[in-house]
Amino acid sequence: MIQVCYHCQRPTPEPVVVEEGHGASAGGHTVYACPEDAPRFPARPGPLAEIDALRRARVSR
Repeated sequence: MIQVCYHCQRPTPEPVVVEEGHGASAGGHTVYACPEDAPRFPARPGPLAEIDALRRARVSR
């Protein structure tokens, strides 16, 4: 599957997922990068890690 790299805007036959957006109503989105540009993007926590962090913040109040 060929995707366009978010950073260099060139098509890449080896896309790397660098971000996934999750949405309740719109479904979400996926951001791809080529293997050369993928290290430019910071590692992002998954949705379960974000939910857990919100839960812990609420309990600690």
